[in-house]
Amino acid sequence: MKILYIIESLKSGGKERRLLELIDGLKKDKNFTCAIIILNDQIHYKKAHQNGCEIFTVKKDNYFSISMQIFNICKTFRPTIIHSWAANATIYSLYTVKRLKLKLIDSSISTAPLEVKKKSKINLINQIIFKFADMINANSQVGLNSYYAPKNKSICIHNGFNFDRIKNLVSETEIREKFSVTTKKVIAMVASFSEKKDYATYIKSALQILENNNDVTFLCVGSGDYTKYQLLIPKEYEAKIKFLGKQSDVELIMNICDF
Repeated sequence: MKILYIIESLKSGGKERRLLELIDGLKKDKNFTCAIIILNDQIHYKKAHQNGCEIFTVKKDNYFSISMQIFNICKTFRPTIIHSWAANATIYSLYTVKRLKLKLIDSSISTAPLEVKKKSKINLINQIIFKFADMINANSQVGLNSYYAPKNKSICIHNGFNFDRIKNLVSETEIREKFSVTTKKVIAMVASFSEKKDYATYIKSALQILENNNDVTFLCVGSGDYTKYQLLIPKEYEAKIKFLGKQSDVELIMNICDF
């Protein structure tokens, strides 16, 4: 069976890591051949080049052009299934799916907003996707519910964890020294500094705890601009709430954390 995955990029992120871990697992079964289409040329994960999976990049252009690029790749690769990991990637794939009579799996749902208005743009796009997808997969049941995914073709597969990531870690002492952590307890949040990740609540919680227990360091790890979150912190607590920015060895940092 040939599976063609389509995703926006292979930059650092949970969705991108999940895709590459999935392909690593499928490699163990010789019945599967995989390839990836990315909509831009960002590739941050080294394993993307190490798993023997062919990677195609489409040129940025209008809807028709991108759709035809995907169609031409599929005529050459001849997949059985297109597995899309982004809503726009799914939309770009619809012409190919119908023309070549391929099965379509959509895994673009990876969030769970409190409310999605039925007349919103995102919901209208999703309803088109749901109509043409043979299966809708999300990493939470709440996400499927939030976006009104049809139950008869939806499935929830929770995120897994590859324990090879925490083999041969350096000592906790070395990491504590690197980031000047001296408190007994350490708490961390690892996420990009975007609104949907809600660092504001994390900072608010940290300040409440520090009012009663000063022997805790809070770490904020992720990409993006964190300036506005720094402004939420009174001067007396600045040393206990540290912004580390983007880090490549997140596993090492998590290893010193209690929470």
